Amino acid sequence: MNETKVLFISLVFFLATTTAYAAALTSQTLKNDIAYYQRITREKNLNVNDRYFVLSRIREKYNGSQVNLAPLAAEIDLLARPPANTQAGDGAHGTVEKILVSESESESRVTITATGVKRSNYFLMRDPDPSLPPMVVLDLYGAKETLSEKAKNIALSNGLFSRVRAGQFEDAPDYIVRIVAEMRKESPYKIKKDDTGWLIIAEKKPAPAAAAPQKDAVAAKTEKAPLPVAAPETVASTAPAPGEKSSVGAQYRIEAGDILSVAVYPAEELSREVVVQPDGKIPFALIGSAEAKGNTPDQLSEQLSKNLGRFISNPQVTVSVRQFSRRQVFVTGEVRTPGAYNYKENLRLMEFISSAGGFAENADRKSVKIFRGPPTRRQTHNVNIEEIVRSGDFSKDFLLEPGDIIEVPKGRARVAILGDVRNPGYYDYRENMQLLELISLAGGFSDTAQIAKVTVLHPGPEPGAADKTLLVNLNKTLSGQQKDKTIAPGDTVYVPKKAIATANWFATTILPWLSLISLVFVIRGGI
Repeated sequence: MNETKVLFISLVFFLATTTAYAAALTSQTLKNDIAYYQRITREKNLNVNDRYFVLSRIREKYNGSQVNLAPLAAEIDLLARPPANTQAGDGAHGTVEKILVSESESESRVTITATGVKRSNYFLMRDPDPSLPPMVVLDLYGAKETLSEKAKNIALSNGLFSRVRAGQFEDAPDYIVRIVAEMRKESPYKIKKDDTGWLIIAEKKPAPAAAAPQKDAVAAKTEKAPLPVAAPETVASTAPAPGEKSSVGAQYRIEAGDILSVAVYPAEELSREVVVQPDGKIPFALIGSAEAKGNTPDQLSEQLSKNLGRFISNPQVTVSVRQFSRRQVFVTGEVRTPGAYNYKENLRLMEFISSAGGFAENADRKSVKIFRGPPTRRQTHNVNIEEIVRSGDFSKDFLLEPGDIIEVPKGRARVAILGDVRNPGYYDYRENMQLLELISLAGGFSDTAQIAKVTVLHPGPEPGAADKTLLVNLNKTLSGQQKDKTIAPGDTVYVPKKAIATANWFATTILPWLSLISLVFVIRGGI
């Protein structure tokens, strides 16, 4: 979490508690709150979104009181005015200008041309079914995209990538551009940063023999494993390993209850782990105690180095946060591994659900709820993940905060049908549903359908278990030579096209649906 975000959350806490529980609300308390808000805004350069949020909380605090809120309304009105001499593209944010896909004998390459990007993060979304390919997700922070509509959704007919999409997040403190490269098959990949931007490279060389897929993408519930580590700015050549500790932004402010690791050189005997006490201090040899609460790890390192310098020649102190006191996100309901997980900076809902094991079979993906704030002032946000997946608009992926509670309700079971039918998509499952019934709901066959080779894919009983595949000749069903087949919740039906179909039809019609189904399985089944 960056410095300004922590500061404005602290500011909201101050405004919500100092007067509300100590004395009656008056014009003077409102004046004091606004003065404090103005001072912190100047000192810490809060952005417009943060200012709006803080002012709205002040307004909530005084709603129902007899206090004249005209001064507060004036502050809000100031934010509504466009800043003087400021235009888009004034250098406040970087830009993502181009996305190009190229092929060579050894690799498929996605080239992202970008300037002024603050930092990057990437992760791999992998389905437990090895037959479904993964997706490489690259987030570029502090950037706005200036891409053409065609460059935001590139469908590919050959190479290791089937589709490359780009979306803009505008609701975060830092603008974020997300690039999703959907693989056609499992391949080694790497992320590189160069002078012009970033590269997503999938290697066409045969991958070395690997061990069976591990089931530790999310650790056992009793361990409460944190989410995957965010990739550092100096991008590594492989994806971050799941199950490691979350990275901490340099601007994170230490809180009471945090566990800190303090390393001292050359006096290693002083190195230790310490707990931040309720008064915000940490006990430490030679110097007695040091004020930790409210400092960043780097600031505390400087403070300890200075104080220890009275006893040790040129000490070098490094402070890192080993465990957070309250930075957790909670998930309940229809997910495979409910529980509490460590928060990481700029965590999005889809990544979190995937890291928590994915949706359970009967999850309602249309009505995911996020509860935020204390019980007395709790906000509820509803997110339709199925619509995000269907539209490919990843900018609607919800930005989580520490303390958020995600509830995934139970929904109706669903089945999917794709291929050469008139209305491919998802349909509500009905008890004892038959294959021809589903095809009828989808508008029937197209004229070019190969109905003698319809495939029914039934998911395995457990995550990672092999799917069951059934080949059905519907010519025999329609002629009465065999009974109609019963389908089950979660089944996917694929109706192929006749052999006269062109490769272009496959690339433009089937591949987008395969990518969509793959992404839904990723969200359902986790990485």
